[in-house]
Amino acid sequence: MTSYLSADGVFHVDGVIVNDGAYPFWQLEVKYDVLDQQGVVMDTVTGHAGYAMLLPGEITPFSTDFVDPFPREVGDVQVRLEGEAMSAAEIEQNSYLSSYTHACEVISVEGRPATVGDYDVVGEVRNTSGQSVTDFDIDLIVYDTADNLLGVLTFIIPDKYVIGEGLVLASGESTTFKGWFSNLAVGGEPARIVVGCEGLKTQ
Repeated sequence: MTSYLSADGVFHVDGVIVNDGAYPFWQLEVKYDVLDQQGVVMDTVTGHAGYAMLLPGEITPFSTDFVDPFPREVGDVQVRLEGEAMSAAEIEQNSYLSSYTHACEVISVEGRPATVGDYDVVGEVRNTSGQSVTDFDIDLIVYDTADNLLGVLTFIIPDKYVIGEGLVLASGESTTFKGWFSNLAVGGEPARIVVGCEGLKTQ
């Protein structure tokens, strides 16, 4: 996890969750407590992780921004995770939950300085689930050369999405995407980009 205050006065909290347990987690909620130097909570918000379904061994990013200035200097940020642990059998018996897939191939990904903001990431991914998928979105995690976390983006809508029509990505079909980072944490130069995809398999 990393937290930082950007030049525009926004306080950012970005992080990555690793499911190192034996069970999938459904609908992970991320609860942020921002504390002052004396350990007093100044603000608490609740958000969601990038993936709705996090399987064992998988990672997913989380992020939130605090726009309103805090009354005192930040001393610490504490993050709590809450979700529903489910067995593989429970998921298989539920047609909706079992339709979640993260099967995608990264065809290309490139980071570059942004015209406005800190960083742009463009790329292309292919659906490798073996079925058509809908509700398809993309997450990005950016690290520097020392593997320090610089920033994350969640719920990026791919370029093939059509307003009013949505997106159905056929098996083997690809789509391009673009992620724009208005700010990155202070650190080294961006060096490694991790791309994640989530969608729902259709019949």
